[in-house]
Amino acid sequence: MARKLSYEEFARLLERHGIKPTYARWYLWQRASKAMVDLYNDVIKEIAWVLRQPEVETRAELEPMFRRQRPLIERYERYRSLLEQPVPRGWSMLNWVVLNPLDIKRVDRRTWRILDPRYIPDYDTVFTELIDYIRERLREKDELIKRKLVIFYRNMIVRNYTATKELPYPFLVEVRATYISPEPLEYITTDTGRRMRLLDALRITVRNMVRFFLPSIAHAEDKGAVRYVEHSLEITNLPEYLERVYVTAGTEKNRPISKGEARGFPLEYCIKYVRIVNEQSLRNRSWFIYLNNRIEEELRAKGLIIDSRGFVWLPEKYLR
Repeated sequence: MARKLSYEEFARLLERHGIKPTYARWYLWQRASKAMVDLYNDVIKEIAWVLRQPEVETRAELEPMFRRQRPLIERYERYRSLLEQPVPRGWSMLNWVVLNPLDIKRVDRRTWRILDPRYIPDYDTVFTELIDYIRERLREKDELIKRKLVIFYRNMIVRNYTATKELPYPFLVEVRATYISPEPLEYITTDTGRRMRLLDALRITVRNMVRFFLPSIAHAEDKGAVRYVEHSLEITNLPEYLERVYVTAGTEKNRPISKGEARGFPLEYCIKYVRIVNEQSLRNRSWFIYLNNRIEEELRAKGLIIDSRGFVWLPEKYLR
């Protein structure tokens, strides 16, 4: 339940932050904070329900759990969308009031770094942080229960290469690798060694594609018109002849998957594809194709596929 504050306590709290207290803000505190705390409590109940369930091994068994969370996600995103809207004059306290961790008794306050009103976490972040909190509480208790809280993430890393000097048209090679990891991508990128292994796998794919399919691009590379960069996610002071060479990293929608589903997908195993983008197709980069068993069979049979949407698939020997 939301913490009950008298108007005098609330006024002192606001004055410490240099905010003029009003009865309107006090009323808003009581209403808005209770709604958010009730939502967090419902999320905690959902986690408790997950803990009581037997371990699942397949995506199909996990679907009912996702369906149960949809109403909670909708409630959370509704509050979040309200917070992101421009705040009317005189209501500038709204963000701070709704997300203030003082009202959350059942959650360790240090878990919620939300005092900055510009930071509004999404539902997955909230759910994961609550699970992390419960994990800590269970560290010296029931190991079997704690192991049920294992969450894996589907992440992706993207590398883009562009060269223009030696070619009659803009050329972009985009390589995308998806992999499963026990941590979100933001934690992966703090581990330089692990990140470099993933980027090296992508570099090999791009180099093989360039040299195998487009001799003119390989010639451009030999002349220095294409340069591969291995050790930075952000590059400045590019040569004049190079339009852009950069490495980008992004995440797919992080979603929890069962240990059974992740078991058949070794951590850091890259699914790769390469696509050649010309000036016309450069405008639409929203189509993604991921390697699956059927496509792998076709690769083994034909050696190479260039599909109708401009994706170039390489034989397995070129993906190593």
